[in-house]
This record gives sequence, C-alpha cells and structure tokens, in this order.
Amino acid sequence: PLVKMKIEYKNACEKSISYFKVGMLDIETSVLGDKQILLISYADFHTRKVFCAVLNTWGQLTKEDLLARTKVEYDKFRDGLNEDAQSIWDEKPFEVEYKLFESERDLIIWTFKNIHTCKPDFCGVWNIAFDIPYIIDRAIFRGIQPEHLFCNPDVTKEYRFINFKEDNSTI
Repeated sequence: PLVKMKIEYKNACEKSISYFKVGMLDIETSVLGDKQILLISYADFHTRKVFCAVLNTWGQLTKEDLLARTKVEYDKFRDGLNEDAQSIWDEKPFEVEYKLFESERDLIIWTFKNIHTCKPDFCGVWNIAFDIPYIIDRAIFRGIQPEHLFCNPDVTKEYRFINFKEDNSTI
C-alpha cells in the first residue's frame, strides 16, 4: 500500500509543494497517580485555531474562565513582541476553542477529530518521546484503537497502523 500511495502522490503532483500546513500538539497529565490526560491542545497554524480539550474534573473551570485567562496571557505575549511581529500577530491572531470533558476517552477522540479536520501536513509534538506513547497507552486503556486516532479517516481501516519508535540516532 505504501508504494501505491507514493505512486499516486507522485502522479498527482505537477509541481513542488511550496506551502505546508503545520500543527502542534501537547498534553498535560495528572501527577496524582491516576495517569489521566488532563489537557490536550492542538494548535493549527493554517487555520490559526487552537483546540484545547480540558478534563473538567481537573480544574472545575468554565469556558469563560479559560477564555479570560487566555486573553490575559495573549496580551502579555503580544506585548513582548517587536513591532513587526505585533502587526503579524494582530493581523492573524489565534482563536482558542475550549471544550470541557467529563471523560478522558471523549477528550482524546475530540482532539484527534479536530486534527483530522484541519489536515496538517506536519504535526509537531512538544515532547514527542513522552506524549505520543502516553496518548497511545491512554487510548488503549480507554478502549480506543490508536491506529484509528492517528490515521486519517480517509485511510481504509485495513491499512491503518501505528508504530511509534523514538529515533535515537545522532545527526
């Protein structure tokens, strides 16, 4: 299947790619021994949107509380930029969508649904060696097949797989 995909991709390309859609993923986890993912955020640079899934039992916060705090932090961030960077920020600020969840399972599924909707070409991960194996373990624990999270829904189920292996080689 991989060879067929590469051939189809090559045939579909008439010129080189000049723009990539990029996203960034990060998680925060419980330190209380229950191993739950308390927060997953995905920032999509193409749509300028941040999807932030929060386990409601963790913070007992409202969306309004979270949005107010975000405004304060965004203002601080903007004030630290030079004039050129401020004008870029002002032209295309990030919009944050918070969603509060009662279940870790729903939090994980919602986040990856949004990633697939945004269709990034590349997705960076803040601490990939920790975050991806952790998400995989929590997905399995919650009865979610990780390959269905990480593979685009356009890929038929029989071709979906995930195999995370940390690259320890040096450049």
